[in-house]
Amino acid sequence: MANTKITTAVIKDDAITSAKIADDVALGGNPTTTTQSAGNNTTRIATTAFVTTAVSNLVDSAPSALDTLNELAAALGDDANFSTTITNSIATKAALAGAAFTGDVSVTGSSSGSTVMTLTSNALADTPLMVFQRTGGAVAGKLAYEDGNTAISFGTTTTHELKLLTNNTNRLEIDSSGNSTFSGNVGIGGSPDSDSGLHLKGDGKRILVDSDDYNLVSLGRRGSSGAGLDKAYFRMRNAGTNIVVIDTDGSSYFNAGSVGIGTSTPTTGKLQVKGAGTSSSTNAIFAENSSGAGLFAIRDDGEGFILGNTGIGTSNPAQKFVVAEGTNQHGIELAPGSLSYIQAYDRATSDYGNLKIDAETIAFGTNNGAEAARFDALQNFLIGRTATFTNTHTVEIEGKGSSECLALNARTDGEALTVYRDGNSVGIIGAYGGDLTIGTGDTGLTFEDSADVIHPINAGSGAARDDAIDLGKSAARFKDLYLSGNVKVGAGQGILFGGAAGFSGMTSQVLDDYEEGTFSATTAAGISVTTTTGSYTKIGRLVFINADLTVASGSTSGTQLIFTGLPFTGSETFSTGSINFTNLGSSFSDATLNFDTGNGGITVRRNNNGTPASYAEFAGKRIIFNLLYHTAQ
Repeated sequence: MANTKITTAVIKDDAITSAKIADDVALGGNPTTTTQSAGNNTTRIATTAFVTTAVSNLVDSAPSALDTLNELAAALGDDANFSTTITNSIATKAALAGAAFTGDVSVTGSSSGSTVMTLTSNALADTPLMVFQRTGGAVAGKLAYEDGNTAISFGTTTTHELKLLTNNTNRLEIDSSGNSTFSGNVGIGGSPDSDSGLHLKGDGKRILVDSDDYNLVSLGRRGSSGAGLDKAYFRMRNAGTNIVVIDTDGSSYFNAGSVGIGTSTPTTGKLQVKGAGTSSSTNAIFAENSSGAGLFAIRDDGEGFILGNTGIGTSNPAQKFVVAEGTNQHGIELAPGSLSYIQAYDRATSDYGNLKIDAETIAFGTNNGAEAARFDALQNFLIGRTATFTNTHTVEIEGKGSSECLALNARTDGEALTVYRDGNSVGIIGAYGGDLTIGTGDTGLTFEDSADVIHPINAGSGAARDDAIDLGKSAARFKDLYLSGNVKVGAGQGILFGGAAGFSGMTSQVLDDYEEGTFSATTAAGISVTTTTGSYTKIGRLVFINADLTVASGSTSGTQLIFTGLPFTGSETFSTGSINFTNLGSSFSDATLNFDTGNGGITVRRNNNGTPASYAEFAGKRIIFNLLYHTAQ
């Protein structure tokens, strides 16, 4: 066959047995050939059957999503260095023989109820199974198996604290010293109640405090079963002996030392009760019956009461208060309606004395048997006497020798003695600052010894009162007043002679002023005057003046002579006085001296016609005069 191209040919199955065909021959139709055996690696033509078998063998029943190279490349993340990537990734994974984790670790159980994690160590005994440590920090805690105790231990051997949290809140905290703090309620034997704190549940559960196998403190149920389950029991012991027992189904007692109520240092007896204050409204000790009625009380102010009968020496007193000796109740007996008498008995002398109470008299005696005081049948109280002076005094005291009959001692400023009428206070005797006070309400007197003075005060507070208390009144006046000193009247006040007018305004019956002094006369024109003497006396509104003066020389013939500089301003137009002149003519032999408020001073007038004299007429002359005039109100 020539080496030519075949472009189109129909070749029968057996038409060509051997031929050399050019490389670019294109065969049309559906030419076939023999399918080679699988795995043939020659240059023979591969049929579609051969290729299909080869591809099938290659994917080996791979799922359709991974049966092509493209799908395999996608599954490998199109990573041309997949092998290196996988190798590097495997290198970061923890080895089964042990590894150090640098990230977060999460462990999930394979199925419900399965073991999530098992910690097994081939290390030496008592070494940690797990160590808690922050990178670069100290070991905070350990989880270990203790071979010696066959136990699990969890905690820290350092100074770190151990904390258990829920909801980001500390619930249990154990510090480095071993002190534990719980937040919330703790239940032992069951879930705690919401307000229980520490709640023990279960038959016979107790709290026990032991020391070297000695039961010291026990708190819990009285019994472990039956009726004892609803009974409480508390016990404290010392060296095997019960000291404190509180038993709800038996006897409770305190068996050593002293017990304090209201005090931490009882020192006055086996039982010491200290109240809350000093008021009569608070009780230090109080007992009541099932109905709530008080039976016995001692109040903080020292007062108290007992309802019912009280016996000393007897367990069955027949009266309110009975002191018995043996079986005979005859020591002291107060029996309303049948009281005979009570006497004090002196066993040393086998004699009765010093105190006597009978149907008519209560008497107190002295050591020698003499009576010192008594309450008699007339409701009188007598001290130092056995009978009253007049039978009209409720209290009579007879002094002993030269001593005082009665002494009142006020421990603080205030009342020492209060006087009542029909239950209402009407006055007090007291002391303030060491001085005696007598009075009622805001009206009183203080007898001040240090200043030798009696002055008004507020009797309730002891404060001084000024210009507020009258001495006597219109229908209850004092008679005579004897003084060896002065009478001082306040400003704007005076002495009222007769009548009933008060001091709110001055009247014709009030003497409100008295004064003596000196003055220097001047002239209205400013002309100098030499005053040898100038004196005055003022009684109320009335002023009396005396003057001896000389007028300076000079030519001032046209100036009217008017003396000014008087001690008080006058209230009237004219007032007259006497005057003497030296070296004056006959026209002044009978001159007058007039007080003239219009001119503001004293005017000298001629005797013949009453005209004012001029300054020139008196220049160099000596004048002696006196004058009586009234001041303004």
